Amino acid sequence: MESLKVTFFEDPVRAYVVLAVAEAMLLLAWRATRTRRSLLYLLIPPVLAGGVLALAALVVTDRERIEAASRAIAAAVEAGDVGAVARHVDEQYGGYCGSREALLEMARRTHAAMGLRKVRIVASRIDVEGAEARMTVRTAVAYDGGAFGAGGMGITWRVRWARRADGWKVVHAAEPSFGAGPAGWP
Repeated sequence: MESLKVTFFEDPVRAYVVLAVAEAMLLLAWRATRTRRSLLYLLIPPVLAGGVLALAALVVTDRERIEAASRAIAAAVEAGDVGAVARHVDEQYGGYCGSREALLEMARRTHAAMGLRKVRIVASRIDVEGAEARMTVRTAVAYDGGAFGAGGMGITWRVRWARRADGWKVVHAAEPSFGAGPAGWP
């Protein structure tokens, strides 16, 4: 079921490939027979592709909502907008730094101390189960100065999300692991 959800709602490339192959086979059948019926069959894959496109555009999955919230958090951290970060952290947060307030204060101090210039999500994996989700996300961070000098690094986070009335919220983040940033970064 999960693979069907991904195929039709999140990443329909596989569906388009299958429909393109079906269209090619129907085209070969039409060239062999040159009948009106086989010509009409040629309309089926493009119509189905339009339906898949409409589904992918109209349906926003939980995974896509979490990805969007993650990108919003990264953009807010980059901009130093701790208030925007706070909108995505649950009031009952309990993880890295201990509390929501401590996490937000750490974000504020880190931005100021490092001179953050860029924060990008490089890769992520999200497993959604009902109203909860687990995410592993790798970010690349570039900074201009401060206590660390100029440079960049990779940071991997393990995050738990919960669906709340006003959207998906971070309820826990494990202590991050640090490493080299992606090749060519920053």
